[in-house]
Amino acid sequence: MGFLTMYAVLHPTSVVEISIAVLIPLLPGVLVSGFYADQLKTWYAKTLRKSSLHPPLWVFAPAWTVLYFCMGLASWMVWQQGGFMNQTIPLAFYGSTLVLQWAWCVVLLKHHRIDWALITAVVLAAFQVSTFLEFAKVVGLPAASVLMGPVCIMCLLILAINYDLMVKNPVRRGSGAERDEHHSVLGGSLTPLVMTPEK
Repeated sequence: MGFLTMYAVLHPTSVVEISIAVLIPLLPGVLVSGFYADQLKTWYAKTLRKSSLHPPLWVFAPAWTVLYFCMGLASWMVWQQGGFMNQTIPLAFYGSTLVLQWAWCVVLLKHHRIDWALITAVVLAAFQVSTFLEFAKVVGLPAASVLMGPVCIMCLLILAINYDLMVKNPVRRGSGAERDEHHSVLGGSLTPLVMTPEK
């Protein structure tokens, strides 16, 4: 389904469907980012060493809002071609990318694990590119490039930022309260590692 076809089928029911499709990624994304806003402003912004090329934090909220809209619209276009039963693979990839995006925030901002977040970012980037390719088969390369291309670029940017954080904030063994906290996260089975700025 291209853009012209999409416009041709738009009617009140389609508007409702598109709104739901956009809210599926948008609402959880807003909730997750809002829940960890304090960690973003304190631990992430003030504690971690970052490259001078690191984008300002205020850029991400409006950027992700636009991207969530594009993702939702693209998913609706795919869903229009037979629903989940006929588009299981592309929509399953899409759902996986949403879960991985939210998981990355939790791993980084709640558990302060830059190493685990980097692994999550690698998997996210791979799934996002796969989603782009699967969507392109359904809606066409031009539509997929416009709607999902920027999302792929953002995921690659996240991967680059995460790698930069990993390099500038090496893994060190925790002690005291930090060690106990991360030890409980791992279920007590492994000696935990925490992320602390290099001194």
